[in-house]
Amino acid sequence: MKLRVALGAVALLVVLVGVAVAGPGGASSDGATVAWSGAPQVYKPPTLPRDRVMAGRVRNTSLRDVDLAVADIRLLDADGHPVRSTARFLAAYARGLYPPTQRPKTPNPNEQRQLGEIVTIRPNQTAPLTVSWRVPPGGKPPVLVDLGRGRPSLRIP
Repeated sequence: MKLRVALGAVALLVVLVGVAVAGPGGASSDGATVAWSGAPQVYKPPTLPRDRVMAGRVRNTSLRDVDLAVADIRLLDADGHPVRSTARFLAAYARGLYPPTQRPKTPNPNEQRQLGEIVTIRPNQTAPLTVSWRVPPGGKPPVLVDLGRGRPSLRIP
């Protein structure tokens, strides 16, 4: 009996230490984690000095599927302030299927996947992530990609 209680206490301690170590860069509330798969590339257009386009791949490092949506993504500067941005889970440009005034109120998930607005990443798989932003005059550049929903943030190189 004492051995069973001691083993239970050890197991609880291991879980608590794991949660503490995971912290803000670790697992989300559902246990899923996402990280860069290699270093993302940042493109600086020569004629648009304040604009940036970053393309990379994100990997699901957990044991369960991860659902991500561009509506949840925010870029944050060093002070935690949002930087206006656009994101897609695509490695290429795709135009919308509808004019802005005719987009359905409840978009079809299949269309959202085609347009890179949502993605499901299976364990140990990757998906493309392309983000663009413009630093306003006097503003600070983003340093983090906040994936929302309690997911860990990704550093911008």
